[in-house]
Amino acid sequence: VILGNNALPTHLLSVSPTSGDSVFLKLTLPAKQQFDLISLQVSICDKTVSAAETVTPTYLSGSLDDGKMELVHFDHIPFLALPVTLPSGSFVVKTYDSESRKCILTKVRPNSSIPAVRRDVLKKQIDGIFCTDGILLYNSTGMDLAYIYHYRNEFIRLDTNLNITNHYNTIDTVSTAHLKIDRITSEGTNTFSAPPMIVNKNANLFKEWLFVHSKIAAENENLEKFKHSATIDLYSLVTGKYQFSFYLADIEDERARSFAITDNSLVAVQGKYFVSYTLNW
Repeated sequence: VILGNNALPTHLLSVSPTSGDSVFLKLTLPAKQQFDLISLQVSICDKTVSAAETVTPTYLSGSLDDGKMELVHFDHIPFLALPVTLPSGSFVVKTYDSESRKCILTKVRPNSSIPAVRRDVLKKQIDGIFCTDGILLYNSTGMDLAYIYHYRNEFIRLDTNLNITNHYNTIDTVSTAHLKIDRITSEGTNTFSAPPMIVNKNANLFKEWLFVHSKIAAENENLEKFKHSATIDLYSLVTGKYQFSFYLADIEDERARSFAITDNSLVAVQGKYFVSYTLNW
């Protein structure tokens, strides 16, 4: 498992979930390239390392073998979140489309000025920006993409050309985003006027399974356990059916803020701890 570093984005830590052994990795960035280092986010697909920041915007790609990153040239689409890298070297990005006045998904091919734009994937409910906010995931074993909304009970299964395979609903009942949004006219931007109701906090894909960190307690939920744990709901990406739920207990009042799935383990970052949970499939 490879951990990123928010303070030093070019520093990575490779940790074995079984032994706890760790190896330090450092990425080498292109010289004389202007970008916002503080905003840089890193992701990994197999041995391909991707790094991106949304300010300029800049997208970099390299290999774990040597950590050398190179600039990927594209038509400077202003992406709103860390792009998802595909094995082909293409990447999928969420961006704002002025024509439809909402966020959309776009597939960008390296060194190509003709992106594949899909305006029909993300559904606008309120403002087209916050109401479509969510998590884009790639499943390398099944060659699927999934998009799960933060503020409503819905996730979408896609192929790598952004064709919709299916729409599914989670067991939560919030089908419409509960958002209060104000317009800042002087800046031409929108902002929350009240804290939003988060339905799906985080998610991860592994093979045909979607793991969702749910923020909404079920009617039959043990409220005491829900209060002191992260609730993980498991869904089939193939059928969309809910399977079961389990809990990741808080450690020293620290909730699991990010997690990943391996063959037999769920690994999570909880405060200052890196925790490995055994999965009994």
